[in-house]
Amino acid sequence: MRTTTDLYKLLGVPRGATQDDICTAHRKLVRKYHPDTNPGDHSSEQHFREVQRAYEVLSDPEKRREYDERLSTSARRGSGKPRTSASRKTGGKSAASAVDLSDLLRKLTVLSSERSGGHNEGGFQLRGEEVARLAKLLGVDMSRIS
Repeated sequence: MRTTTDLYKLLGVPRGATQDDICTAHRKLVRKYHPDTNPGDHSSEQHFREVQRAYEVLSDPEKRREYDERLSTSARRGSGKPRTSASRKTGGKSAASAVDLSDLLRKLTVLSSERSGGHNEGGFQLRGEEVARLAKLLGVDMSRIS
């Protein structure tokens, strides 16, 4: 079985390849590795299946977009480059503790009250339940907010 998991490399096309490029590369590889062309060659049959799988993903725009997103995410995570941790950036504090989320929610509440007093400019208004929902999503204890 091949160790290449990059579908673009498997088809021999660049990441920016057009649908025509992908289709052409697929046809070429299918002819080369088709089981009828290579009877009894199990590695060719396996390669043929991988080519088919790669084409199935890269020929569908939605599947290709999702694959590209996963590929870029995993490339950033596993690039081998040392990453700067949040604690080094903030002098030993984690990035979450560097920003007081309760202060952020308090400011949002004040902004909401100011905007809703009298006339409603821009239509921005946070209701109490929205603030509570936001606090819950952020993991902030509402009892700490004055």
